[in-house]
Amino acid sequence: MRMLLVGGFATGSLESSYARAFGLLGIEVSYFFLPSSPRFFYPLNELMVGKRILECLKKNSFDLVMVFKGNELNISSLQSMREINKGAKIFCFLGDDPFAAENLDSISKNVLKAIPYYDCYFIWANELVEPLYKAGAKRVEWLPFGFDATMHHPISLTCAEKSQYTCDVVFVGNWDVERQRYLSSIIDFDLAIWGGRYWRSRCQDAHLRRRWRKKELYAEDMAKALCASKVSLNVFRKQNKNNHNMRTFEAPACAAFVLSERSPEAMHFFEEDKEAVYFSSPQELREKVSFYLKNDKERSGIARAGYERCQKSDYSYLARASRIIEVMNSF
Repeated sequence: MRMLLVGGFATGSLESSYARAFGLLGIEVSYFFLPSSPRFFYPLNELMVGKRILECLKKNSFDLVMVFKGNELNISSLQSMREINKGAKIFCFLGDDPFAAENLDSISKNVLKAIPYYDCYFIWANELVEPLYKAGAKRVEWLPFGFDATMHHPISLTCAEKSQYTCDVVFVGNWDVERQRYLSSIIDFDLAIWGGRYWRSRCQDAHLRRRWRKKELYAEDMAKALCASKVSLNVFRKQNKNNHNMRTFEAPACAAFVLSERSPEAMHFFEEDKEAVYFSSPQELREKVSFYLKNDKERSGIARAGYERCQKSDYSYLARASRIIEVMNSF
């Protein structure tokens, strides 16, 4: 099978993990790089991307074109892609909620308009399956996030890495109001925050700003921070509240002890108080941080069980990629 992957392929990105997984499955993979740019560049990028991807398809024949997000792919480009590469299926995976108002700055109008033009639409949240059908999708498949075994795994740290990353509680992720609210409740603990500059420019809590390590972490650097901490926090963005996020799988795959915001999907994947621990309020978060920092045996047992669940249930992107191939073969 010949596949064209269309995406950004930044370090630690979803499409990079899928690219590795498809390669391990023996798929012949080619890459088409989408530009990473602010929203006001989308119209200009549409013209450039449309022209370049059609040129690519005229020179090469593919069985499957797999698009990640597709901000710059308009309906006209998708129709032309289908005409040029007759017989090929065009799939899309979206790692965001296309209907959420808070995503307007990161999702272009093309994403919503193009939903009916894909042969299959893969979505990370089960609750978004029905809305996608209502938006005109031909076929929708729930495909949760996962972990990439090449970078999400237990790591033995050097002395220098221990000095850089060791802390009692770690949070890896960008700022938002809800995350600030939760993390402010544990400011008196040994807390390290790794994430983007919004922690400096938008965070209203001066104590939290001092906990920010002034750097974003991806891939193995993120895994090192998770492995070096006693407690790995997972606070969801608004769109993930009833579901899960990428860290739901990445942290336990590193054998980190996970203290996550409670949600039905997260508890579906990892049993509460056995494979992960959950909270629903700042007070509950504070109580559980305090308890598990004092109880090493319980904390280590849950971390080990979460890691084993990742392996036994195969939450890897290799398994997720296999599912995409199964869907492809069903057409």
